Amino acid sequence: MFDFIADILGYCIRPIYHVVQNYGWTIILFTVFIKLVTLPLVVKSQKSMAKMQQVQPLIAELQKKYKSNQQKLNEEMSRIYQKYEISPLGGCLPMVVQLVVLFGFIQVVYRPLTYIAQIGADKINEIAAALGTQGGAGYQEIVLCGNPAINEEIVKLGLTPLNFDFFGINLTQILQNNMTDWKMWIIPVLALLLTFVSSYVTQKQQKAAAVQNAQASSMTKSMYIFMPIMTAWFSFTMPLGAALYWAISTFTQVVQQLLVQEFVVKKIPPLDIGKTKKKKPPVIVEAELSSEEEQAEEEEE
Repeated sequence: MFDFIADILGYCIRPIYHVVQNYGWTIILFTVFIKLVTLPLVVKSQKSMAKMQQVQPLIAELQKKYKSNQQKLNEEMSRIYQKYEISPLGGCLPMVVQLVVLFGFIQVVYRPLTYIAQIGADKINEIAAALGTQGGAGYQEIVLCGNPAINEEIVKLGLTPLNFDFFGINLTQILQNNMTDWKMWIIPVLALLLTFVSSYVTQKQQKAAAVQNAQASSMTKSMYIFMPIMTAWFSFTMPLGAALYWAISTFTQVVQQLLVQEFVVKKIPPLDIGKTKKKKPPVIVEAELSSEEEQAEEEEE
């Protein structure tokens, strides 16, 4: 499945590389492009989450009222979501799309010769044999791309070489294999710091909301711990191109969150979520009582 996604991403990345002729800038521009494409999903997600926070009092009331009737609770909650045009799973969609793109992109950064340079497996094996590296296809493309002589072999085959250098850093290399080179630490540390910033912004936005249920609060705290750990592992064990993608993706996500919060969410009008009031008994007007008494007296006569 992810090979198919990697093929699609390769078609998107290739023309960008042909323009900028640099692997690092290609990743940056591609990341920004993906964020722009998914921006409508982000806007819809944050609007849905903002409305969800407004109806939390109604949800809490229903949970208390129908705590012993799960089916009725689901029906009433569904009615509220439909009434206020809320998508309970809307907040998950941007994350799902981001993960799908991420896993496809990982395939691309592990096999840039295949997906970006469009070099066939047979040619990659020829390059590997010429450089004395066995198993050139697959993940071994990273080993080949780390060899300074690779572009010479690519040119010998009549193919276009790739520029993996980004400010003196080879983005096909993996930090855990080159820990003594201080330049290799720059992008992973940047990705980690930006993840902390993203988690902080998300947590601050939810705290600033008028209502925040305990489940959302617990989930936010868990993500605040989990995301930096995942970023550290991600940046340490994968090619630096993937770490660069993660860093730029996180940065643009923070910018999107702040802009959408300021120019979209804050302009959402308050929902009319007044609790259902019990009907008061009809007020009997004194004049009406007098009329009824006179009518009764006439009937007796």
